Amino acid sequence: MGVRAMKGSGQDNFFSRSPESFFSRKHRWASGRLRKGLKLWTVFLLSSLLFCFAWTNNVAQAGPASSSPRAKWTFMVYLDADNNLDPYGVADFNEMEMVGSTDQVNIVVLMDRFDGPALLYYVVKDNDPNQITSPVLANWGEVNMGDPATLARFVDYVKSHFPAEHYFLDLWDHGGGWYGLVWDEHDGLEDGYTDRLLLDEVAAALPDGGLDILGFDLCLAGNVETAYEVRWEAKYLLLSEEMEAGAGWPYDTMLADLVAKPSLDPVALAVAMTDRYFEYYESSTFMNTMAVVESAKIPDLVQAMDRLALSMLAAGEKGAVSGARGAATNLWLMMGGPIYYPLIDVYSFADELIQRSHDPATLLAAEETKAAVQAAVIYNVFGKYYDPAGGLTVYWPNTDRAFNEKYLLYRLDFVQDTHWDEFLLEYFRGF
Repeated sequence: MGVRAMKGSGQDNFFSRSPESFFSRKHRWASGRLRKGLKLWTVFLLSSLLFCFAWTNNVAQAGPASSSPRAKWTFMVYLDADNNLDPYGVADFNEMEMVGSTDQVNIVVLMDRFDGPALLYYVVKDNDPNQITSPVLANWGEVNMGDPATLARFVDYVKSHFPAEHYFLDLWDHGGGWYGLVWDEHDGLEDGYTDRLLLDEVAAALPDGGLDILGFDLCLAGNVETAYEVRWEAKYLLLSEEMEAGAGWPYDTMLADLVAKPSLDPVALAVAMTDRYFEYYESSTFMNTMAVVESAKIPDLVQAMDRLALSMLAAGEKGAVSGARGAATNLWLMMGGPIYYPLIDVYSFADELIQRSHDPATLLAAEETKAAVQAAVIYNVFGKYYDPAGGLTVYWPNTDRAFNEKYLLYRLDFVQDTHWDEFLLEYFRGF
C-alpha cells in the first residue's frame, strides 16, 4: 500500500529539547500539567455522569442490554482519526467490516474523524470496501479523544452493553512513546496545543484488570515506560517498538482469525495477531516489529533495569556503556529523516554491554535484564533490520541537548521507581 503518513506524533520534533531553558519554561509547564491533573481527577466523575445522561437521544440504538448472554470476546477500537490519519481510519474500518461481528465476537468502534462528529458503531459485515455501512449506536458530537474522560466513557459503555468473557481494547492513532498518544486536532481546547493522552491518563481512564489485551495500533508504544505505566490495566499488551505505517494493523486478517475461532484465549489471539501483522509487512524494510508482553512480568524487568542503572553508575565504565549503546538496536535510525526518536532496545543493549563490561555487578545486572525481557516478552517478531530486537525499548538520548525534560516532569512510574533518569543525567556528564 502506498503509505506516506506514519503513526508517530503529528507534532514537530517532540523528543528534542526546546531552545528555552528548563527553568524559564517551568511555570508554563506547571500550568499545563495542572489542566492535565484536573482532568485526571474528573475522569470517573465525568464518565459516570455522561453514562447516566448522555444516551437519552439514542436509547433505541443502544445495542444489546447488559443482561444479554455474554459473547466470547468484545473487541473495542478507540479510533481517533481526527488528524492526518483520517483516510487510514476509514480504510481500517472497512477492513473490520470485511469480517464483522458475530454472536460470539462484538466489534465496537468509537470513530472521531477529521470532519464531523464522533460516532459509536457496532461493526457488521459488508461487501463494500469503500463505504462504512455499519449501524451507528450513538452520535457523541465533537469530542476530545485526547481527554481520558472520553476513553473512560467509551470503555464503560461498551463493557456495559456488550458483555463478554474477554475484552480487547485497541488504541488507534499517532503514538510518541512515553510522550503520549492519540492526538486530537479538534479537541475543543483554546490553548494553542493539540491535546493527547498522557500515559498516566490512559492508566487512570481504564479499570484495573479490566482488560485481557490492550493493543496499541500506533507508533513507538513498545517501550518499558508505556508497559510499566499500564501494567495493572490489562493482562497482556500488544505493541510495536518501531514506527507503524499509516495503514496500521491488517484488521481483515487479524479479526478473521478471532471470528473463525472465538474460543482463542488472550495469548493465542495476541500471538495470531502478531503473526498477521508481521506477514502483512514482511516485505517492508522497516516498520515490522511487534511483541506480546505479559504485564505481570513488567515489574521484574523494571527492577532489573534499576539494578542495571545503579551498577553502571557505580562502575563508571563510560567507554563500555557508550559502545554498547551505539551497537544496540537503535529504533530511530530505521526511519531516518528529521524526527529524532532516541529509543534503545533494552535486550540488545544489555547483550552488548555484557560483551564490553568488566564490572561483576554490571555483568550480573545485564544478565538479569536480558532474562527479565525474555520473561516479559512472551512473543516477539521483527524484520532483519531490527535483529536483534527484544520487544521493548527505553528512552536514551545520546546527548544532554537531545534530552527532553518532560521525561522528568511527566512523573512516569518508570522514572519515579527507578534510577534510570539519574543514570541518564550522569551519562551525559561523562560519569
